Amino acid sequence: MSYDIYKQDRSPPRGRAVARSTETARRTQEDLMEAESSFENLKKELEAVISIVSHDLRAPLVNISGFSEILKDECETIRRVLASETLSADAREKLDDILEQSVPEALEIIDISAKAMNALIRSLVKVARARLVVPKPEVIDMTALIREIVAANNNGLRDAAIHIQDLPPCLADRAQIAQVFTHLIDNSLKYRHPTRRGHICIEGAAKDDHVLYWISDNGIGMDPEHEQQVFDIFFRVDEETITGEGIGLAIAKRMVERNGGRVWLVSEKGEGSNVFVALPAPRDLHKPASNAAHR
Repeated sequence: MSYDIYKQDRSPPRGRAVARSTETARRTQEDLMEAESSFENLKKELEAVISIVSHDLRAPLVNISGFSEILKDECETIRRVLASETLSADAREKLDDILEQSVPEALEIIDISAKAMNALIRSLVKVARARLVVPKPEVIDMTALIREIVAANNNGLRDAAIHIQDLPPCLADRAQIAQVFTHLIDNSLKYRHPTRRGHICIEGAAKDDHVLYWISDNGIGMDPEHEQQVFDIFFRVDEETITGEGIGLAIAKRMVERNGGRVWLVSEKGEGSNVFVALPAPRDLHKPASNAAHR
């Protein structure tokens, strides 16, 4: 019996194990290549859908805005013609009401609505594309990156003081993380408290296999019940007095997650906010942990 088995496979046991391991590795590599190809195809399809939707929805808005301008010009022509005509007082009053009030008001509403819809489409495209960008991880000097962001936003910091601690590096896509922290710092500036000078502090510490950064401010803050909602698309804490699209934090969240991280917020109304960002640490980074997230 043993002779028959040996005849069927003359390879020694160790050789057979290596062969099986090699075959398994080959199949795994093929599966990975197939998955990558499927992802790339899906990404291309989604990009095509986003482009088509963006174009097809914007085209009617361009027409609406264009014809609104034509109507404004035509109304002006009608005014000039009527000015040289003899009309009864009642007829002139009615026409004046239409041309000076009703039509201009209607055209203004059309124009505002078209601009709002265009901004909405643009925002949705930005958020959708934030999920599609494939990160290119590298070790990032976060202290240098934050200083670059602050220097680029120097005008916005006239009414605020900012403190940047020496920050540990992380492993992520530099361009995407620059966008994330630009959004977060802009948010702290946008929601400054009206009766006190703004103060923003950016700190960080290594913890196990990730790095934790946090941005603290003394702005208007918010009710704790909104701490999750702020990362939803189009959510704004104060829609009446604060301008903006309401997508900055939504994009930041998606980019952080695409880089294998996590972002969350802790806030108190009237006292300010703390935004925490956890990102992968470089493999050779070993620094003591921080309990900053539990403040």
